[in-house]
Amino acid sequence: MKLSTKNQVPKPKSKKDGLVYCSYRNGELIIARRYVYPKLSEQNSSFAARNKNLFQLKPSDGYKADCQAYIRAYLSTPEGQVQAMRSWNNLYVKLMSALGKKYPHINLNTLTRDEIFAQQLPCISIKKAVEAGLLPKVKGWSKLSSEM
Repeated sequence: MKLSTKNQVPKPKSKKDGLVYCSYRNGELIIARRYVYPKLSEQNSSFAARNKNLFQLKPSDGYKADCQAYIRAYLSTPEGQVQAMRSWNNLYVKLMSALGKKYPHINLNTLTRDEIFAQQLPCISIKKAVEAGLLPKVKGWSKLSSEM
């Protein structure tokens, strides 16, 4: 549904009166749709358990800063224009998912910091992740060596 308002633009991605307002193209286009609560499945709970464990690993502030620097460089690439990442959380989950696919013997639901450092897994730093092929190369990737 196209949305028209008088003197007031609804807050993007907010719920009001059973509608969800979504903003696109930096606020040029606002679309309203009916709010529908998603159906919960086993996939939802396994995804939540995996992500809960991944964020309990508590990456360091330097690691988070390297993730942000990587994202800024990634957004300047043609691939970054198509598939954007906006926060270090997005990059972190993408990196860890790629780690799980490349090394199927690693269980992301039970992975610990001790295992990461003992096995020298490539998710220790962004630089090692790029070298291992878990993330695409971007400008300045070799300087992102802060450890988890």
